[in-house]
Formats: sequence, structure tokens, C-alpha cells
Amino acid sequence: MQDFLAQANVTPEEGQLSKPYQQGIQLMAQQCYRTALQKFQEVENLNPQFPYIQQLFSSNF
Repeated sequence: MQDFLAQANVTPEEGQLSKPYQQGIQLMAQQCYRTALQKFQEVENLNPQFPYIQQLFSSNF
């Protein structure tokens, strides 16, 4: 995969929504639920159709 990306001159990077989503997951693991909720709300505000975001709200908060 890396060879293909290099040939296409593409540098993979984390998406705008992936970072706050991953931060929210990490915060939940640390039991920082209020801060995690803020991160998930940030994701939802930018893209309400983001995969699994609605399930997180309905099952954990």
C-alpha cells in the first residue's frame, strides 16, 4: 500500500473528524466522559452522519 501511495505522490493523513473522534474514544477509556462527549459533539456538528456517532450517544451517554 505504501508503494502505491508513493507512486501516486499521496501522503496519508488523519481526517478532520478522525482526530476528535479518536480523542473521544481515548477520553472514554480514561473515564473522562464529559470531555469525551464534547469531542463527539464536535464530530456530530461537523458531520451528523459520521459512522457510529449516533450509536455512541445512545449507548454511553
